[in-house]
Amino acid sequence: MSHLSAQQWQVIANYGATGDGHVFFVNDTLGYSRSNMTTDGGFTWTPLPIKGADVFFTDTHIGHMVTNTNSGPPTYRRTVDGGHTWEDRSSALASVYGATRVVFPSTSTGFAVSGGHVYRTLDTGTVWSLVHEITGFAIYSVHFWSDSIGYLVGHYVPGSTPYIFQTADRGQTWTSTALPFVNPGPNLYEVHATSPSRVYVIKLDGEIMVSQDQGMTWTSQLADVNKNLLDISFPSPDTGFVVGYTYEAGLDTGLVLMTTDGGLNWNVQPTGYQKLMGRCSFIRPDKGWIAGQDGDVLHMTSSSTAISPSLTDTSPVIYPNPASHFAWISFPSFDHKRYEVKVLSGKGEVIWRQKGLILDDFRINVSDWAKGVYLLQVIDHGKVLGVRKMVAQ
Repeated sequence: MSHLSAQQWQVIANYGATGDGHVFFVNDTLGYSRSNMTTDGGFTWTPLPIKGADVFFTDTHIGHMVTNTNSGPPTYRRTVDGGHTWEDRSSALASVYGATRVVFPSTSTGFAVSGGHVYRTLDTGTVWSLVHEITGFAIYSVHFWSDSIGYLVGHYVPGSTPYIFQTADRGQTWTSTALPFVNPGPNLYEVHATSPSRVYVIKLDGEIMVSQDQGMTWTSQLADVNKNLLDISFPSPDTGFVVGYTYEAGLDTGLVLMTTDGGLNWNVQPTGYQKLMGRCSFIRPDKGWIAGQDGDVLHMTSSSTAISPSLTDTSPVIYPNPASHFAWISFPSFDHKRYEVKVLSGKGEVIWRQKGLILDDFRINVSDWAKGVYLLQVIDHGKVLGVRKMVAQ
C-alpha cells in the first residue's frame, strides 16, 4: 500500500549561466545535468569537465554522455568513476551527426539516436554499431523498457504526422504506427514505457496518449492546448509525472501533472514556480527533481509519504516491489560503513551478492530472475542487520 499527499516543489539550487535544462539522478544524493554534478541531493553543484546534449548513468560509477552538433560528428564519452573523469570514445560514433539522446536499459546494452539513425552498444559503450536507419525521419525521444523492448518517436521531414517505432529485438527491426494526436504537428515528443506493453507519449501542445498493446492502438488521456508538456517520468507502474509550463498574460508558470492510476486521472500539482520547467528525474514516487529555467533545480517534498511498510526499523526499502525490470534499493537506517548485501531465492540459494558495499541507493536488474519471492539481506560480519522480501514478476 502507498500514498502520496501534499507535495510541494522548492528551488533548492541554481547553477547560473551553466544551467542546461536537464537533470538525471542515480539515487537520493547523486545527480547530474549536462554540465554539472551533485553529491548532496541537488543542493550544491560542481561543473563537470565536459558538457553534452544528454547524459545517462546506469549506477553510481558508470555514465555516458553524447553531444549534439550540426557541424560535424559528436563526441561520446564514458565515465567509470561517477563523472570525475571521462574517456573520449568519440570514434565509436564517428559517423553520427548531432546525437541527441543516449539510454542504457542495462549496464552493457545502450542506444544512441541521431536524426533517423539508431546506434547500439552491447559492451558498455566500447563499440557502437548502426542497427537501424529511418530515412528522412527526425527522432525526438527514445526509451527502452528492457534490453530488447524499446520505442522511439518523431516525424518524417518534410511532414508533420508523428510516428512511434517499436522494437522487440534490441533495435534490429522496428515497426511503425502513426500517432493519432488531436493536433498533429512537428512538435516535441517524449516517450516512456512502464511495462513491456504499456507506453506513454506526450506532445508539447498539451496531449498525453497511452497504449496498452506495445503501440498498436492508442487512447487519449489529456488534450489541453493551454498546457505545454516537456517531459514524462513514471517511477512506478501507475505513479507518473509530466512537467512543462503554462503561458498566461505573458508569463510562464511551471506545470507538474501527477497520476497515481496509470494516467486515468492527471492532476495539477501546485508549484508556485513562475518559470518554465524542463527535464525531470524521479527515483521514487516521493523523490524527484526538475530542471527549471535559468539554472534552477527544484526538489519535491511531501509532508505525508508512505511507500511501503517496514519489516523492521533497519530494513532496506525496495521500490517498486513487485518489480519486473529494475528494483531500487535504499537504506534509510544504515550508516556509510561497508556491508554485504545478498538476495536469496525461495530455496535459500544465493542469486545475487555484493560485498564491501557502501549503502547508498542502487538498483538491481531482476528482469532475468524467475518469477517469485526473494529475500534481500544486509549483513555485517556475518550478522543479518536488515531483511526485506522482494518479488520478481
